[in-house]
Amino acid sequence: MEQQPKRIIPLCQTDTHHCELKTCPVCGETIEQVMTQHKRDFCDKFGYLPSVKVGEIFPAPCRCERESEMASRERERLQKAAKERVNRMRERGIADMQCRSMTFENDAGYNLDIRAKSLRYAENFDKMLAENIGLLFTGGVGTGKTFFAACIVNALIDKGVFAMLTSLSRVINTDRDNVEHVLRAIEQADLVAFDDVGSERDTSFAYERAFDAIDARVRARKPMIITTNLTPEELGNVTDIKLKRIYDRILGACVPIMVNGGSARVAEQRKKTESARGLLLGESLE
Repeated sequence: MEQQPKRIIPLCQTDTHHCELKTCPVCGETIEQVMTQHKRDFCDKFGYLPSVKVGEIFPAPCRCERESEMASRERERLQKAAKERVNRMRERGIADMQCRSMTFENDAGYNLDIRAKSLRYAENFDKMLAENIGLLFTGGVGTGKTFFAACIVNALIDKGVFAMLTSLSRVINTDRDNVEHVLRAIEQADLVAFDDVGSERDTSFAYERAFDAIDARVRARKPMIITTNLTPEELGNVTDIKLKRIYDRILGACVPIMVNGGSARVAEQRKKTESARGLLLGESLE
């Protein structure tokens, strides 16, 4: 495309108002300026517009453009602040770094039914929170219970919801100086997912700490997600009174969801093995 010739104003007119400069049809301000000697001296001082000569007309932002630029910068500032806030919430809410990458986007599709239910829960969390509806993911080892609990927590954090993924074992092992802070966070969070319930050590102290964590959610009337290898029947039929206090609260607050199917970990390992054999040996598993 042929470049338009530069418009030059005679030196005798650069400091006058007789130049016919283009104006913005919206705000009426000029969208051009003339490089006067005074402006040139100022620009030289700070290194601005080095190629524009005195007498030359150059583009200049009108009020519309300035306001648009300010609005754009404010949007960028707010987006950056929101992203930083989400990152802080994720660091605070998910201690296990591996679980921070467990998202619906990273789902390999091993259990589409549980994915759909988990996604609906996250998408309708306002109602789940208002009605205090929790989930109990129960099933065998490696079927994806932790993964889908983490997917829900990550999805909510992305929306600015204060959600946590922890375990009763982590709460139990918290030192005395920090346990009140941890229990307060568990009480204040909009959602808390407790992973691998039933694997805690068998002591009176552990039972008491675990009860305090679960009871904090019940008293706050806020939902929780529980993942466990135990069935609802096993949770309901315990005879130990300390465990029964904990499990009865869980069963009263959570809707059981059976996570069936083969181990996602085994399937993922098989996939990696096939990939490695294909890459290194030119083989594949039948």
